[in-house]
Order: sequence, then structure tokens, then C-alpha cells
Amino acid sequence: MSDEETDIADASDAYSSFADFEAIKESLNALTGDERVLFTLKYVYYHTANEIAGYFGISVAAAEKRLTRLKGKLQKLLKEKGFDY
Repeated sequence: MSDEETDIADASDAYSSFADFEAIKESLNALTGDERVLFTLKYVYYHTANEIAGYFGISVAAAEKRLTRLKGKLQKLLKEKGFDY
């Protein structure tokens, strides 16, 4: 591969990464405020359902149900953006 082809490939990869980032950002922005907090607690800070239940003042079963619904919603939103999980 020539230097020019490598530069084009690198630019294409960078654009693809940026496009992926934007799609993910748009999907996360489509969440409600509570869903964003739930996402952050679970997937950024790795809190357990028990800890999340305490934060929201709900039962562990309710926290697990919210997490399941959040995961499904995120999968749907990301699939609409071209991600296929």
C-alpha cells in the first residue's frame, strides 16, 4: 500500500470512528434523565443492581427490570444507527 493509500485508509478509519462516536452519543442523548443516571451507574461505575436499587430507593427486582429495559432500549437505538448486536 502506498503512503497516499495509507493516508486515505487512516482518514477513513478516523471518520468511521467519529461517525460511530456520534451515533452512540445520539443514542445516549435519546435516553431520559433517569435512564442516563442508570446507564452511568451500571456501565461507567459498574454498580450492582443492589447498589442501584439503594440509589433509586426501589427494590432490587425493580432495579434489575429497569436495567433490562435500558439494555433493550439501547440495543434498539443503536440498531437504528447501524450497529447490529
